[in-house]
Amino acid sequence: MLKKILLWCALFLSWSAAMTEAAPVIKEMKFAPLNPEYVKYLEGKSDAKAVPSPIDWSYLKKPKAGQTRAASDLPASFDLSSEGMTPPVEDQRNWGTCWAFAAVAAMESNLLTQGRTWGDDVSLSEFHLAYWAYSFDTVNKLPGFTRNGYAEGENPIFDNGGRPQQTTAILSRGTGPVLAKDAPYPDTVDDMSWDEWKDFLPPAPYAESRYRLKRALFYSREDTDDIKRALMTTGGLYVAYNSYDDPFNGYNYYDSDETALPNHAVLLVGWDDDYPAVNFQSEKDGENPPGPGAWKIQNSWGEKFGKDGYFYISYYDKSFLNGMDALSLEVEPIEHDGIYLHDPLGFCTIVQGNEFTEWNVANVFEAERDEDVVSAGFVTANVGMEYEVRVYKDIPAGEGPDTGKQSYVQSGVTEAVGYYTVQFPEPVGVKKGERFAVAVKMKTDDDEAYLPVETMLPGFSDNAAAAPGESYVLANLDGEGEKWLDAYGLLLDDAYYDGYSPRNFNVCVKAFTVASGKSGDGDGGGGCSAGGGIALPFLAAVFWAARIPAKKK
Repeated sequence: MLKKILLWCALFLSWSAAMTEAAPVIKEMKFAPLNPEYVKYLEGKSDAKAVPSPIDWSYLKKPKAGQTRAASDLPASFDLSSEGMTPPVEDQRNWGTCWAFAAVAAMESNLLTQGRTWGDDVSLSEFHLAYWAYSFDTVNKLPGFTRNGYAEGENPIFDNGGRPQQTTAILSRGTGPVLAKDAPYPDTVDDMSWDEWKDFLPPAPYAESRYRLKRALFYSREDTDDIKRALMTTGGLYVAYNSYDDPFNGYNYYDSDETALPNHAVLLVGWDDDYPAVNFQSEKDGENPPGPGAWKIQNSWGEKFGKDGYFYISYYDKSFLNGMDALSLEVEPIEHDGIYLHDPLGFCTIVQGNEFTEWNVANVFEAERDEDVVSAGFVTANVGMEYEVRVYKDIPAGEGPDTGKQSYVQSGVTEAVGYYTVQFPEPVGVKKGERFAVAVKMKTDDDEAYLPVETMLPGFSDNAAAAPGESYVLANLDGEGEKWLDAYGLLLDDAYYDGYSPRNFNVCVKAFTVASGKSGDGDGGGGCSAGGGIALPFLAAVFWAARIPAKKK
């Protein structure tokens, strides 16, 4: 690992030396500090099995931990599983795919809350999501996240683990979700060698995506009222806890260790404010939580675990509170047949300004056909952020977004950190070969606005790439007044990064399109080309037997 880091840093230094003369150094902007657990992992000082998230979410202001009943509109208990709003309990078996099971279960639960009945059109594929998270999609030219080495017998694709931000990245770019019947989870798990796995292609790899990700929202683990409201309105939530030391007494879980970190993803399906604290006594802790109350959890270890696959975790469990935010995944039927993007690996880290309370960013694309821009996707990193989304047309070659013709403005306010899609009331037509842009203005009442970006980070997003003329940031450079700056040519102040990033980045903004004349007819497939482009047809029959080598790390 150390040799890999030193080699990577050497490459960075040579790249930096070549870029320094031509690129302005923007002291007003910098990468936010990395997650200390991620840095420890890179330096070989962590016992974590999977790579921790590079993002340090501690900048978010969080209320005091523990449960309160301040909101009168919330019941004392609620259970989605008793309402028929959860999928059947699944079994991930020997693979490290809990994250994919939690994400898929959250989407399935969301579909059930929309009034759908459980069946083939609701049952989604965990196998497809886990595979493409760490594999290179050569048809749509989409990279996967970094595969990390494991001990003999562990799988280079399905034992990497995963995080909510990776789930958001894969789904928001149009890679699934697909139906479980098109890419079923195998009945048995074989410990195949790397030579067998490196060319592996699952059944129907380019099966049609039946839904698109509408929103992926992150709720603080300590904002219990927000979690409860999201649970009641959007379905089960993707959460995680520390399952290793096992302070578990068969049906109840409570870990009092202040340093405990989550390592297993599950589906949160309900709560009970009055759940007795005495229920959580275990051989490890020998003590009760400081108060009553618990979350009800659906696991992915089969129906023999806990009680029919469910268990309770205390409101005060430290690994739950120390983890990343609870993730709500909302999906909707696809109404587009093309996606334009420059961030196939989604938000990898965060850029800070010098007390910036507003960001203006844009991605520029070139239309590959006559088509209509019907919606946009973007990511925010502040709660309650005001946003405005614009489309610019007829942008001259080599110019920034402001040189084009501006369309109307779509505006709103975000309710949580996360990924949003915005539907335009009228489609914006573009011609083949025309350069157009989707621009997003984001403003916050917080002390500082944070900008999620995609960038190359070792052991996590090594396959991220940036190029000139893709992403732009509106900034005031050396008192020259505000102007759109090409993000590829910016060298940010990376004092917090210690050489772990090349400082190129792309902003997380996407454009969704349909062929001209088809706006509103719902005739969409949902594929995409990274870096701009019409969605390629889903050729499941053609590629069923194809052998496309995955990129070896």
